[in-house]
Amino acid sequence: MDSLWRCGVRPADIVDSAGALEAAQRHIADLRAVAFHKLGIKEPAR
Repeated sequence: MDSLWRCGVRPADIVDSAGALEAAQRHIADLRAVAFHKLGIKEPAR
């Protein structure tokens, strides 16, 4: 795949994943908050 990319071969549809990654990170943070709350554990500082 890397060789093809270096030769200029690109997928027809490139989807910008930056927004998806940010949304996934926010979702994980929300899930962590819920889990810590339900378990009665203080969430560690980041």
